[in-house]
Amino acid sequence: MIVVRIAILFTLLLVVTQAQDEETKPEVYSAAEWSEWRDDLSGFDEIVMTLAIKTIQVPTKMVGTEIQFQDQWVLDSLLHQEEAVANAGDFIKLLEFQPNVEKSSHGCYGLYNLYFYKKGVRVGHLHFAHGRYWFPLTEKCQQEVNKWLEKNGFPINETIKNDRGNG
Repeated sequence: MIVVRIAILFTLLLVVTQAQDEETKPEVYSAAEWSEWRDDLSGFDEIVMTLAIKTIQVPTKMVGTEIQFQDQWVLDSLLHQEEAVANAGDFIKLLEFQPNVEKSSHGCYGLYNLYFYKKGVRVGHLHFAHGRYWFPLTEKCQQEVNKWLEKNGFPINETIKNDRGNG
């Protein structure tokens, strides 16, 4: 009788463990998703770079003759904007797909965001956090994207240095 109960418990444990393994398999970007994203960016004419999150001091109340302040988060504050981008095609040519890159969203605001627009409509974005873009770009491509952006006036290196405390 006890052997039967142990066998049943073992079987249940095995089934639950297998179900958990299947649920935790990471989702990865497909070549089709990549192609669609890249096609959507094609012909963009504006890029907006925002600081993902910053803290500002806001006044909260007066205590006697002194003002008390409190920290407040500001999301997506403008760092740089480039309108009428003439060499968007050069940027698109830099983009290389890295297969098997996990789609993730771990709740991090990251360092900065790039938003791409075509005739005033947002057509794509890149999120930069933990030293990389959270999209399936090859390592070489990510470095080339940063070089292109820096060459076109975006404060990429300065923003990264400031984040690391070296600015």
